Amino acid sequence: MYFASVICAAALLLAGGAAAQDGGKVIQKSVISLGTATPGGGFPLYGNAFAQAMNEADATISIEPRNTKGSNENIPLLEKGELDIALVAGESSYEAFMGIGRPATRLKILSAMYSSPGMFVVRAD
Repeated sequence: MYFASVICAAALLLAGGAAAQDGGKVIQKSVISLGTATPGGGFPLYGNAFAQAMNEADATISIEPRNTKGSNENIPLLEKGELDIALVAGESSYEAFMGIGRPATRLKILSAMYSSPGMFVVRAD
């Protein structure tokens, strides 16, 4: 949770410049679509909390979370310009950047959200 708080704080600091004014004119609101995943999972929970914090911190942006089928849909949606930013799992992003099973993507990683633990798994019997 601490790491998530640090990422949110950093994002708020970076977004602070967007709240500036140009002379007497207020900068128009920028709408940003955020791809998450299916309802009930971690990505929508994280994405909704992130969007709420950012929207409250800066009235010139509106981050709109969008439920998707997850990482494997978010990458193509980003490539087509149908999402502005998305949450993507490490395995899916690795395969996309390395061109495994598809042409390599030209997307960029903005920041890691949290680490995903790997596990050794065996049958219970």
